[in-house]
Amino acid sequence: MSAAFGILHNTSATPIALHQISKPQGDEIQIHEMRGTGTGMTMAQLEGDLVIEPGKDAVLAPGGNHLMFMDLQQPLVVAQTERLTLEFADGSSTEVDFPIRNFDGAKESYDEHAGH
Repeated sequence: MSAAFGILHNTSATPIALHQISKPQGDEIQIHEMRGTGTGMTMAQLEGDLVIEPGKDAVLAPGGNHLMFMDLQQPLVVAQTERLTLEFADGSSTEVDFPIRNFDGAKESYDEHAGH
């Protein structure tokens, strides 16, 4: 299990809804959000799409919304890049490259992901 962080910017004049993320290796990638406050924060899959308003950013960061790689088919290698396909609710898609870096985590609760 691993996570992806970054900033997604909507340059269009209409809201866009990030519906799904995929990569060629077939790993399951979920959009996650953090719920709760302080030490009571837990991570959960976002219900529905991640909507990005016109001219706004969706910040994917530790302790907030992020992309969660589940059941990796191959290990992620630091200093390499992973290409992800972002698929939107309107049927459009775009490819983005994410550089792989070490990260110790934001000390989230992973109880509901036992076994992944």
